[in-house]
Amino acid sequence: MLPIQGTVLTQVGATVDAQQVVAETEMPGDPIPVNVAKLLGVVPAQVPKSLRVKPGDRVEAGEPLAHSAGLFGWFPRDLRSPVSGTVETASAITGQVIIRGAPVKVQVRAYLSGKITEVLPDEGVVIEASAAVIQGIFGIGGEAYGSIQLAVARPDADLTDA
Repeated sequence: MLPIQGTVLTQVGATVDAQQVVAETEMPGDPIPVNVAKLLGVVPAQVPKSLRVKPGDRVEAGEPLAHSAGLFGWFPRDLRSPVSGTVETASAITGQVIIRGAPVKVQVRAYLSGKITEVLPDEGVVIEASAAVIQGIFGIGGEAYGSIQLAVARPDADLTDA
């Protein structure tokens, strides 16, 4: 299942393999606050009219973000965006501009081979498969999958590196 709504890439009756991506979405990027009032040396109420961009606009790192004419035209200042992203908000109360970073793609794999028996719209799938549950904890890396090999003929047999 996806952590937020997205797109299911398969359908009921399809046979999937463990590595196949069955659903995907994009998580919103991180919010990056930029204290425009402080950086331009203006009061917070002046921030919205100082902006060269508006909420919803895409901005690249180094592009003009805001401008202050300075005091009586002296000491004008330009502020360039410190990061790439989408301008989300500009506050006349705090003087902050929030730039939302690039979205993060999230893909959900089947993690077991089998047949899709149900599609949960915008969320994921239900897979039917023959499987066995093996419980254990081993903490190196993320989720994994693969074939399991029988190492000994009996449960009480010694396991050696012969």
